Amino acid sequence: MFRALISCLTLAAWAAALTGCQEQPAAVAAAPAQVRSVAVSTAGQLLRFDLEPATLRWAHRSRQDAEGNRNAFAQAAGTLYLPFESGKLVAFDAATGDIRWTQYANMGDGAADAVMDGDGETLIDPQGRPYYMSQPLLAGDFVYIATAGPPQHAQPRLQVLQRSDGALAGSDGVQTPYNLFAPVACRGHVFVNSAIYLSKYSAQGSATSYGLHEQAAFEAPLYAQMQCDGKALYLGDERGRFYALPLDADANVPGEGDIGDPNNSFTGRPEVLRWTYQSERFPRLVNSAVNSTALLGKAQWVVAVRQDDERRDALIALDTDNGQERWTYAPEGRIAQWSADASGIVGYTEAAPGSPGAATQPTTQLFVLDAKGQLQARHALASEFQPLSNVVRAANGDLVFVTERGIAQLSAATGQARLSIAHPFARLEHDTVRIEALAP
Repeated sequence: MFRALISCLTLAAWAAALTGCQEQPAAVAAAPAQVRSVAVSTAGQLLRFDLEPATLRWAHRSRQDAEGNRNAFAQAAGTLYLPFESGKLVAFDAATGDIRWTQYANMGDGAADAVMDGDGETLIDPQGRPYYMSQPLLAGDFVYIATAGPPQHAQPRLQVLQRSDGALAGSDGVQTPYNLFAPVACRGHVFVNSAIYLSKYSAQGSATSYGLHEQAAFEAPLYAQMQCDGKALYLGDERGRFYALPLDADANVPGEGDIGDPNNSFTGRPEVLRWTYQSERFPRLVNSAVNSTALLGKAQWVVAVRQDDERRDALIALDTDNGQERWTYAPEGRIAQWSADASGIVGYTEAAPGSPGAATQPTTQLFVLDAKGQLQARHALASEFQPLSNVVRAANGDLVFVTERGIAQLSAATGQARLSIAHPFARLEHDTVRIEALAP
């Protein structure tokens, strides 16, 4: 069945999957004119709230994921795609909450060890299942996501799914189960960072070479979200080092190398990297799948880094051409969350545990930067408005975020926060609370 499906797909259809992705920078989206509706994922739930009038339109709950789901959803064309740690990827109609399709991570191995519980929910065998620990990539008509899981039970794979119905359109192995980040489309191909390895796949999901030995590896795991500006990949490792890897039109590294030569690697041929960077003041990586790096403005790559004593963080914008620092934003404390849009960056800070003032000054500071790193606004939040999620910004500067009491909004005009929708949310240790604006 799998081969029959592949044979039905033309090369033109596969090329269309990445049309517009291979040469165009992965630019951040513009801030919405107004935030009228939001989707929130947390604790195995996906919910839609309408802010005008204030109401919960729909909610879905996965009982298997009630203790937390650290994955972020992706959205496009009225559909929300949310992976669950229990091992399923679900496509939801953003307007109604109806499930359009569900795909199980172990389908890529040709079998699904799943049963129905007494309430009709499909449960996946918890012993040997592969599962999802990342955000999906949406490119053209397809969804790309890598599975994770215990290697002794299931071979991790890159899954290629039809966006329309979730059908498995392609699948190939990934080198390790540590697949914690969204795949990236670059130069007509798809790249996956899996621990110390960087893997390249065709649009169909077949593993292929990018010009180095197949066991070429970085010295430390690549635990930052990759980015592509249409010409190069930008990567970061857990030791706080960042790299620019230029690619030719076929998504291969520059120069000639024998792919059978073990020395044809990142360590044996360091010249394949355009530049390498590590901050002297902030040498550590802020490890997060959803807010570790972002492309911003013209030729800027923003990375989140931390001091050795772990008490202070910074956002540093690097010039994508040469790796030089363009600007640094280093507020007091830790940057708990941040995200970029076309106008700049919005996020918030918290006092680092054990730092002076952490107990006496627990106030959270919201901050807004422009694309040049200049501080545009800063707002102190009372403890009742302590954010649980990232912050969404409207074009007028208003900020929307999730708190334990519900959905909060901060007016840019007055600097005052208010509770827009009362709805309880839990602060869980193993959970990622994500909020995104929805199209009207």
